[in-house]
Formats: sequence, C-alpha cells, structure tokens
Amino acid sequence: MPGTIPKKRAAARFVRAALCTLLSCVCASAVEAAAGAEPTPTGTRIRVAAMGFVPKKWDKEANFRTLIRLIERAAEFKPDLIITPEGILEGYVIDSVRKGDERKPGSFDKKFLEIAEPLDGKYMVALRELGKRLSVYLIVGFAERAPENRVYNSAVLIGRNGEIVGVYHKNRTIHETWRPDFYLRGTERPAFRTEFGKVGVMICYDRHFQSIANDLKANGSQVMFVPSYGTWGEKNDREMQERARNTGLPLLFVHPNQALLVDASGRIVFNGKREEDTYVCPVTIVLK
Repeated sequence: MPGTIPKKRAAARFVRAALCTLLSCVCASAVEAAAGAEPTPTGTRIRVAAMGFVPKKWDKEANFRTLIRLIERAAEFKPDLIITPEGILEGYVIDSVRKGDERKPGSFDKKFLEIAEPLDGKYMVALRELGKRLSVYLIVGFAERAPENRVYNSAVLIGRNGEIVGVYHKNRTIHETWRPDFYLRGTERPAFRTEFGKVGVMICYDRHFQSIANDLKANGSQVMFVPSYGTWGEKNDREMQERARNTGLPLLFVHPNQALLVDASGRIVFNGKREEDTYVCPVTIVLK
C-alpha cells in the first residue's frame, strides 16, 4: 500500500530510535549525577551546619535566644562546626550608627558601645559554654567591643572545649572613611588551627578582594568561611566561585538569606535559600 514502510525498514528505524532515546537518557543522567554529586574525597571531610535568620536590630537578647535555638537544632546533624552570618548577635547595626552620626556626630556612640559584645561578655561566655556542651566548633559574627571604647566587626571561632581558638576582625569595609579611630579595621588574615585542618575567615565586604583570599591561602588556610550580611544572589555566587577557583580552596558563604558552598574548583555544590523565618543547612566540605 502507498505510504507503508516495509517491515524490515520499520524495525530498523524503531531500533535506531530506541537506541537514541536510551543514549539520551544515559547522557542526561550522567550530567545530572555530575551536577549533584559530592566532591571526590581527596582529604579530610568536615560536616558543617550553616544557619541564619534576619536578626532584630539592637535586640541582642532576642537574637541570642534565636541563635541558641538554631545552634541546638544544627547540632542534631552532628556537625564538626556551626557557622552564623555576620553581625547576628546585635543585628548588624553599623549602618544605623553611621547614618545617625551623619545627622548628629557621636549620637549613637554610647548605644553602639553598649550593644557591642566584649570577648568576656555574658553572651560570649554563654556561647562558649554551649559549644563545650555540644562539643562543636562555632563561628559567630558579632560587633566586638575592644579596649578604649572602640568596636570591631568580628567573627569568633570557639573550639569544642569552649575555648576561643581565635577572632577574625573584618579587614575591609564600605565605611573605611568614616571614623576609622572608632570603628576599627583588622589588619591580619590568619589561618586558625582546628582538629580537622586550618580555616580562614573573610567577613562580608572582604570577599570582594582576591588579595584577602590569597593571603588566607598563603597563611595555610584549607577552607574559607564567609559570614556575611550584605549583598547576596547570583552576582555574589559568581564572585564566590571566582575566589574559590583562584585559590583552589573550598568556600562556604553564610548570609541571613542564603548558604552557598563552592568547591575548590569553583563549582557550586550547594545553594540553599531561606524560605522561612530561619534556616539550618548541613553540608559536607572536603579539604585537600
């Protein structure tokens, strides 16, 4: 009959079509597996819980209660380390301080100093006790009250035993021309020694400078943690990929709205967005 395909030719077409379909499925599965796979183990694997929420400005007690609740929830994943965003304790109030200062110089100094937490303050003591009780490392972002009535933007690293392993002071800030004698910048880029390797920290605006990431690596860091409060999203994702790729170090960016893990090659391994009031995201990081 006109238009009828001979049985042999029809069968051959069916086989070719089936093979093409099968090959397409195999290729697609391989791509999906590569995109979602864990990095190849080449060294120590550490379990990290990133946690975040939008803190209440100037309400350290309320933020602390939420912080404790989330740290305890994160501990259920049995992580080696738990990390928070920048300024989570006091609510990242520096913008309010600076804008108030523009209207009336010094008007927020007392309030800022009162809410800034000294390393021996009651909230820091409580965090150290919590870290010891849970036997977990903690990285917590906060405004640190320093001697002589000055303030640093800091991230403290607390060890499993509750002792302070080290404190990183934000090196670069958009407020650099504003009262540098009062709101201090850090000058060091240390690698902190832990039981699972050496870790480096950049705080928010620091991440825009490749030189800071390079110094962390030169000083021995095997992973970079980036507690942040500022911009986030696709443009920032690409920049974090660049920092990781250029240093050959894995990087974990932690923001009130996002936790982003990039491996040493610059590949995004995990990208979690906050969909409720709070989030806790457990991830695994491979150190070389």
